[in-house]
Amino acid sequence: MNLVDWSADGELLLTELWRWNTQPNDADVDRRILVFEPAATAKYEIKISALIADQKDKDCYIQFELLGFTAQRWVALKADVSTFYDVDETPADKPVQKICKAQSQVWAVDPFTQRWEVLPDDFQADRNSLIEKRAVKNVHPR
Repeated sequence: MNLVDWSADGELLLTELWRWNTQPNDADVDRRILVFEPAATAKYEIKISALIADQKDKDCYIQFELLGFTAQRWVALKADVSTFYDVDETPADKPVQKICKAQSQVWAVDPFTQRWEVLPDDFQADRNSLIEKRAVKNVHPR
């Protein structure tokens, strides 16, 4: 689990969960976006499949980067959608009806309602969990 950021009010924790199969012919790593609300002992999962809901029955692959929270406490992420190809296939081997509409966009999603909206490509999330370095005094015992 990768801890990404806290919301500005400190009430929500954004994390990325990685799960993988250790069987022969390992599959890709399953990456999930989770938001925890510790005060309410609640957990919410962001469904990235909503990004490709309009591309039903196509072989889509989504790569994402979590950016943090928006000012409205929505999760911000950059997503790249492309067509998934098997190792032994080339794009020419793919049936046209299976090819995804490739796109790269920045999105915000409300973790409570799963409502999505597109953000500007240059969106920068405020990071609320940065650790500041502080000078440490060395104290030597006498």
